[in-house]
Amino acid sequence: MSLKLKLSMLIFAVILILTIVNFLKKDKMPVKYSLPWFFVSIILMLLAIFPQSVISLQKALGFEALSNMLIFILVGLLLGITLILTVIVSKQRKQINALVQDISIIKKGK
Repeated sequence: MSLKLKLSMLIFAVILILTIVNFLKKDKMPVKYSLPWFFVSIILMLLAIFPQSVISLQKALGFEALSNMLIFILVGLLLGITLILTVIVSKQRKQINALVQDISIIKKGK
């Protein structure tokens, strides 16, 4: 893995962490929603610090270029975050429906 790629990954991970911390400080994002993003940034840092594991994984999976492997990993992580957030949104939608029904029953009873 080239030094430029390592530095790029580390810089991106640090910027991501700083952005998340900034959102948390300004109360724009709850802590539970920031955890998947912290997880992604930690994985990026680990991949940049320990490139041998990535290189051996690249060879095992048959990727020609390391950059393709990293893009594959990032897309997988982003899909995972999307799945987590979809589950959260679905849960909240059910809670909203239950609240609307409760409010309707209370209003009807008056």
